[in-house]
Amino acid sequence: RQIPVDIIKIDPSFVAGLGDDPTVTMLTKTIVQVGRDLGMDVVAEGIEQPRQLAELREMGCGYGQGFLVARPMAAPGVESLIRTSAGNPRKPGVPAA
Repeated sequence: RQIPVDIIKIDPSFVAGLGDDPTVTMLTKTIVQVGRDLGMDVVAEGIEQPRQLAELREMGCGYGQGFLVARPMAAPGVESLIRTSAGNPRKPGVPAA
C-alpha cells in the first residue's frame, strides 16, 4: 500500500503461454482482473501472435507491447504510429482499451 504503483506489466513469458498453458492463461486473466479492480493500467508485453492479442483483449487488458503491435522504433516513428492509429482503435495489432 505504501508503494505508488499505477501500472502492472505482464511478463512476455505469460503472454507466450496464452492458449497453450491453462495455468498461465488463468494467472494472466487474474493479473488483468486484479489490475482493473485496483484501477491500474495493465500492459501485456511480448505480444507476437494475433491469438495472444485476441485473448488479452477478451480478458480486458487495456494495453500491449510486442512485435505484433509494432517493431522497436525511434520517437518520430512512435508519433506517426499514434497519429495513424488514433482514429481506428480496432486497427489490427493495436489493443483496444
